[in-house]
Amino acid sequence: MIKTVDEIFRELTEDELKARKPFAYFGWEGTESLSFFLIADGYFQSADILLKKMSSQHSTPTLADSLIYPLFFNYRHAIESCLKALFFNYGERTEDARKKYLSYGHSLVQLWKNLKPTLDNGKKHVGSSVDLDAVEHYINEINRFDPNSMVMRYPIDKKLGSNKSKVYHLDFIHFGERMKDLYSSLQLLNSDLANQIADVPTDEQYNSFLDMFRENKSQVEHFLLLLRSEKTSQKESLRDRLLDALCAAPSEWYEFLERCNSELFILLVLLYRGGKLVHTQSVHLAVSDAQRKKEFVKVCYDEMERNGLSFNEKSDDELLYIKSKAAEHLSNCIDVAISILCL
Repeated sequence: MIKTVDEIFRELTEDELKARKPFAYFGWEGTESLSFFLIADGYFQSADILLKKMSSQHSTPTLADSLIYPLFFNYRHAIESCLKALFFNYGERTEDARKKYLSYGHSLVQLWKNLKPTLDNGKKHVGSSVDLDAVEHYINEINRFDPNSMVMRYPIDKKLGSNKSKVYHLDFIHFGERMKDLYSSLQLLNSDLANQIADVPTDEQYNSFLDMFRENKSQVEHFLLLLRSEKTSQKESLRDRLLDALCAAPSEWYEFLERCNSELFILLVLLYRGGKLVHTQSVHLAVSDAQRKKEFVKVCYDEMERNGLSFNEKSDDELLYIKSKAAEHLSNCIDVAISILCL
């Protein structure tokens, strides 16, 4: 029986933490988009757990008839939290703008209506395979069934009227699949639009970098040939491969890096670093060729500043850094950079 002295919310003691007693860790996530994404993912995963239970025990109809309520709510709240996370990521980042957006509450239609233009601009900038009109169609469908997130939470409204307009025979498996599609699309949108370059170099910086690249292009291409000509050991043993590397003469591309002047060396470093960021999608550049090229040059200048590099000085640390990379990896990343600069 419950008692007046019962403690409901109890945190683990230090000894219990050391003993690895199970616990839930939350409150660290802050108030930015990450917090909304974590909540969205929690509700989405819980809906998936419910869907699996309902699907595996469909011969017990009363189970599905009762679990459909939390199933729907969890999927819906995951979508709502995801929309809010997207606004915090890509919408206007002022306090007033965020307060206004949150004032739309549980209305998926209003949340989407005030988010779509931002996502559309981002999609035009860097591209995405997600169809925003299709997302809107899904949101409108959910809204027609449950406009204010109350239909599946309570049987009646505040005026004592029924929250259901009819009796349903809902295909909950089909519903779950469609909600997964919608959630995946919103997650993909976030991935596609993340890490956009919001700035470009000055005209002087841009022209100076391109001039330098053109002047050194033949040398850069020669370096790539050296990278591609390096033979990779076919021996399976890691020990044997390491011994081969230690006993072998210095690679030609090593010697090239040691001999080349500081300007060419720093250029190669920036082409690798910038190309790697694009190759790994750590930055997303514009779809437009001209804008893409400008944004890539800005990435290179940012990398130069971040790593304290100068075209007038050959960094020993960077030399060791580049030498530590596999020839194929260097070649692939520099190829990405060249393909952008030659647009």
